[in-house]
Amino acid sequence: MEAKADGGRGGNRGSRLTERFIGKARRQRKRAGHQIVLRVLRAGTGGVAVERTEKDKMLAGELYSPGTDGLLASERASCKGLCHRHNLMDPGDLNGREGILREILGSAGESFLVEQPFWCDYGWNIALGERFYSNHGLVVLDCAPVSFGQDVMVGPNCGFYTAAHPLDPALRVSGIEYALPIRVGDGVWIGGGVTVLPGVTIGDWAVIGAGSVVTRDVPPRTVAAGNPCRALGPAEGRDGKP
Repeated sequence: MEAKADGGRGGNRGSRLTERFIGKARRQRKRAGHQIVLRVLRAGTGGVAVERTEKDKMLAGELYSPGTDGLLASERASCKGLCHRHNLMDPGDLNGREGILREILGSAGESFLVEQPFWCDYGWNIALGERFYSNHGLVVLDCAPVSFGQDVMVGPNCGFYTAAHPLDPALRVSGIEYALPIRVGDGVWIGGGVTVLPGVTIGDWAVIGAGSVVTRDVPPRTVAAGNPCRALGPAEGRDGKP
């Protein structure tokens, strides 16, 4: 699991990024009730106590322990095996590659193409819209849902990371983490080497410049770039590079 906190570098810019992720971590800990131990829910009118799994908590967006849940570990291992098979296939075997990707992914349109290599954690948390295209080196850490709209283009070596870790050292070393969903709208173009961090929504028809680190939502029909990624202006009326 990758650490996603990118603050602490570069004076005020680092401070703003750190504050953003501290805020997310605090809200997440509050929602989880500051509990690291397993919790129970009352199920149905009979009041039967049901122990929640780490997968249950992951899907609920709460703090959870990915290393102590056998089911999560098994699903990750199965997904990595399928990704490995896909990545070693003949690049020209488009039908075979698509077949394996459909085993991995939660949903995908009738027409899509993901170039090799491709890696993800679970696969079933990923949804690809019609005519999705990704160049080589796509990595999706899909502990929370990651959805791509129609006609999305993703450049090489891009990462979409839903997983995040507490900034508090005592919590972080316990092995817990949380995950926030990522949403990419229709018609979005994402340049090469872009990193999209937990909880981000990129609006329809936005353009993200190469090498950007997207830490916050990007409005629709906007050109945005930089580290941290910031809006540069409207996408309409531009001819050529941003």
